[in-house]
Amino acid sequence: MSEHLVIDSIMLKPFSELPTETKAANSKKWTDLVASFVVRFVGVGSAACDMVRYLSAHSHYDFVNFMAVDQDLDALKRSEATTKVLLKSAGSESAVAANSGAQYGFAHLSDAADLDEIQQLLAGSDMVYVLVDLGERSAVGAALDLAQVARASGALTIGIGLQPLSCDSQERLECSQYGLTELEAKVDALFAIDPNQLLPQTGSNMRELHAEVNSVVLNILLG
Repeated sequence: MSEHLVIDSIMLKPFSELPTETKAANSKKWTDLVASFVVRFVGVGSAACDMVRYLSAHSHYDFVNFMAVDQDLDALKRSEATTKVLLKSAGSESAVAANSGAQYGFAHLSDAADLDEIQQLLAGSDMVYVLVDLGERSAVGAALDLAQVARASGALTIGIGLQPLSCDSQERLECSQYGLTELEAKVDALFAIDPNQLLPQTGSNMRELHAEVNSVVLNILLG
């Protein structure tokens, strides 16, 4: 006898056609789920902190906690993140790419106070997004450490790496490639955003290009 997968017919109907009591019950379940779900979106570095301002203004999700992490106080002041973290020990360590021997001087969360603060802020998270400009070497190392802390806490960790333009300096390009490889190993899923792919849509207008990149990151969050 062949097997049949039986699906309740009510599940095949559009939400708008469901009985009122069913829609109310489903809406309450969704509301309760959202209320208990803890999402943190962390921008690491000056470029990411600036982007957090746009995201926090357009996401309209009350349950998303936006965090800005940087060693640059001015960048933190510009950000409208819910939580702001000024790194105390940025720049005290360097990372070496084993495959090329190139030294990028990544700033890590080497200070115990930085690590403790990040661990406390990420505690209890269900999902953590880590956004970083991969060409910003002062931010990449901290982003790698932060992603590792988030994942170790049990949170689903999503990396979003902003790659540099092909016309950027060789240092930024090499830093980006190394950072992308390292970040991929420390998160559950990774989005790599290549602005070069968006250039045909925006021409050489950098303001439009930045707006398009912001829109892509927003859609990742909304998804």
